[in-house]
Amino acid sequence: GRLRGYAQISRNMTQFKADQDRLAALTANLDAALNHMQQGLCLFTADEKLVLFNPRISKIFGITHETFPAGTSFPIMLRQALELRANVPVPDAAFAEALGRHRALMGKPEGGTMIVPYLSDYTLSITYSPTHNNGWVVTFDDITERREAERRIQHMALHDGLTGLANRIRYIQRLDLGIQEADIKQANVAVINIDLDRFKEVNDVHGHAVGDLVLVA
Repeated sequence: GRLRGYAQISRNMTQFKADQDRLAALTANLDAALNHMQQGLCLFTADEKLVLFNPRISKIFGITHETFPAGTSFPIMLRQALELRANVPVPDAAFAEALGRHRALMGKPEGGTMIVPYLSDYTLSITYSPTHNNGWVVTFDDITERREAERRIQHMALHDGLTGLANRIRYIQRLDLGIQEADIKQANVAVINIDLDRFKEVNDVHGHAVGDLVLVA
C-alpha cells in the first residue's frame, strides 16, 4: 500500500534526565560515605536478611560480598563472627545465648548498644538502630584505644606514677576492705610500714632524679 501519513509522538525528557542525574549523584555520594566510614555498617531487613555492608565490615570480620551476598541471614553472619573470635567452632548453646542477646537489642524500639571484646586486642561497640520499615542498621565501632585509655586513667588514679605501686587512695581502699573482712571473720589486720632512713639526704646531696632512682630500685 501507499504511505498515507505518519504520527509523531514527542516527550520532553528534560525533567526525567535531571531526576536521573540527581539520583545518580546521590547514590555516588552515599557510596562514598559508606566506603570511607571509620565504623563498620550493616543493613538488615525486618526478617534478618542482609541488604548491604561497607568495606570496614570486610576489614573487621574478614568477609567478602562473595561469601556473604545480599540475602544472607543474620544468624549465619553472627556465627561466622563468633567462630572467627574463638578460632574454633562455637557450641550451639553458646551461639543461641549470643544470638538472644543481640536479638534483645534488635527488638527494642530505640535500639541499643553492647560492648564486645573481640579477638585478643580488639574491643567493639555494637549499636543496633531500627529503620522505618522495621529493619535495622548495625554499626561496629572500634573502641580499643578508648578502652585502653580508660584503663590507663583508672590505673593512674590508684597508683604512683613513679614506682607503679598503689598510692594513698588505693592504700586506704585496701585497708578499709581489710578491716571490713576482719570484722566479718572476727580476725585481725596487720599493717606494715617501711621507712627509708636518711632518704632526704639523698635528695639534698644527689638531687631528686637520683632519689627517684632509689625509690624505683
